[in-house]
Amino acid sequence: MANLLPPLAKKSHTAAGLLARGRIDLFARQARSSCRSLRLRMAQGPFVYRRNGVRFAAFPDNPASREQYAADFDDTFELAIWRRWLAPGDLAIDAGCHLGLFSAAAAVAVGDFGHVLAVDADRSSVDNVNRAAKLLGYTGVHGVHAAVGNRQGEAEFFLASAAGGTQAMQSLVPADDCYQPVPVALRTLADLAVSVRGTAPAQGVKLDLEGAELLALQGAPSSWFAADGPLWVVEINAGALARFHTTPADILRWFDSGSFEMWLVPHYCIDGGSRAPRPLAAKETFADALFYNLLAIPTQNVSRRRRIAQFFG
Repeated sequence: MANLLPPLAKKSHTAAGLLARGRIDLFARQARSSCRSLRLRMAQGPFVYRRNGVRFAAFPDNPASREQYAADFDDTFELAIWRRWLAPGDLAIDAGCHLGLFSAAAAVAVGDFGHVLAVDADRSSVDNVNRAAKLLGYTGVHGVHAAVGNRQGEAEFFLASAAGGTQAMQSLVPADDCYQPVPVALRTLADLAVSVRGTAPAQGVKLDLEGAELLALQGAPSSWFAADGPLWVVEINAGALARFHTTPADILRWFDSGSFEMWLVPHYCIDGGSRAPRPLAAKETFADALFYNLLAIPTQNVSRRRRIAQFFG
């Protein structure tokens, strides 16, 4: 306990200064961060925490899990819509599940009779999601170690050798020697859905594939791009897409404006840009943030659209 006193004293001094200047927002953020840091320091093993009505798992022995727990979630808006759209018994696919935030939110919505496929080409990410699902009792979550692409087979997945993070897959050859190629199964979205539901469609699909999103779209059933298809949450990172010779426009072409209402959620805004979700502009430049989440909302799923209408004013 003694080694906690110096950092606590420093944080207390900073907090007093923020309150004196009327920065209640920054004070609240620092207070949350301090409480979370203290809990991590004192934890004897994995623990469960709750945010916005969803239970998540924290693993103090995993640096990425520690960082996720300590910070405010960047995807709060998308997670709320994702959870509200899905219903008991649904199938949701979290492709590029990473630490499983979307998988956990989906598990709450689909219940014990639904299915959540948490897919990642990084074995450690799948192991962490399975570990969390077991701790949380989310029986509908199924971790799948695979890359998501436009064909069935095998691919080379380039794993960052130092950090162990997900960076690239398929034919991309890294520009330096900091990545190690490992073989990984390659699956399509269509095949993944059939593996648990036969011909039944998915009701929610999230793609965060470090630039390989177009390949995943190419492997989805055509019916998923109809006006009664699933809700899509697709990361658009121009820099990552360029490694696959892809542009944001290539992603948008899959979502016809007559079948989908589309919104953008900016992340890591540039030059003080707004993080507020906005309707997709006719000539969107994708220049005011490092990356975006595209929300493609099918126009004919009327009852589900009603459930998320509150988030769009």
